[in-house]
Amino acid sequence: MLERLMENPAIGKFILERLKANAFDSFQIPLSKALEIQEKTLNQKLERMEKTDIGKKLGICREISFKELPQTTYDFYAPFYENPTAYSFMYPLNEYAAIKTSGTTGNNKIFLIPRKAMRKALRETALPVIFALFHDGQKITMEYGDTFYLNLGPAPYLSGSMFNMGSKEKRAPFLNLVPNINLTYKEKVDYFILNHKKIDAAWILASTIVTQVMPKIKEPIKLKGIIVMDDLVAKTHKEDIIKFTGTIPKTCYSSTETVSPTIPSIQHSMGFIFDPRRGIFEFAPYEKTQQEETVGLDEVQVGKIWCCLLIG
Repeated sequence: MLERLMENPAIGKFILERLKANAFDSFQIPLSKALEIQEKTLNQKLERMEKTDIGKKLGICREISFKELPQTTYDFYAPFYENPTAYSFMYPLNEYAAIKTSGTTGNNKIFLIPRKAMRKALRETALPVIFALFHDGQKITMEYGDTFYLNLGPAPYLSGSMFNMGSKEKRAPFLNLVPNINLTYKEKVDYFILNHKKIDAAWILASTIVTQVMPKIKEPIKLKGIIVMDDLVAKTHKEDIIKFTGTIPKTCYSSTETVSPTIPSIQHSMGFIFDPRRGIFEFAPYEKTQQEETVGLDEVQVGKIWCCLLIG
């Protein structure tokens, strides 16, 4: 209903200003409160999983604590994804979306993700991501009708699946989302080059900006914000990207397994903030991931490489 009302420019501009005023309220809570909410939510989920095939394989029972759960990888869940039954998961099978991974850590894999989880991520996390993208360090610069360019992989990849869901449900009626998600990668790059003067913010690879866009356009452009997911490339060419786009690049962490659990940091370029509503996040040193060696987000030491372990 709210999304439909926002299609009216007068109403949409008013609601957008209200949303901007409270853009990051959900992240301004004490860690202790966030952990309390997370544990309550997780306990409810454990209770629901107890009678599922996955729950039985995990050894879930009413007396178990989430800290006693074993660490698992894709291989643990693969048999359920490949041959799902009505008793495998928490929800009916028709409430799951089959999502394909990008294959960055090996072969492409298929995950079954609850559409409910995807909708919650869109409703709760996606909007703060957009507001952080448009933040110049002082204020949110987004205006009603701004054009947001996204170079994302189409469905069944996670980004494209969530884009389609958000577009269908009109989750961002105050933005003009371009281009067509089903265009090829090259066609999307060409669209940016040809229409850069009409684009206000972009979600694009830093490598694409540096190797394909900058050589073609040559002159500096003006964006209100840019998110780049290949952060190592972005850090290497940060000053060039700033000079070309007129804005400081931002990033966020996302994966098929965790859906969309972070928003870009405004204070720290190429940093990000975990959304406590997406799950409980623990970390282990990259070279060791034994359960007893995990630490909480507040215990992570700067300068080390960590594996993110999601409990959710």
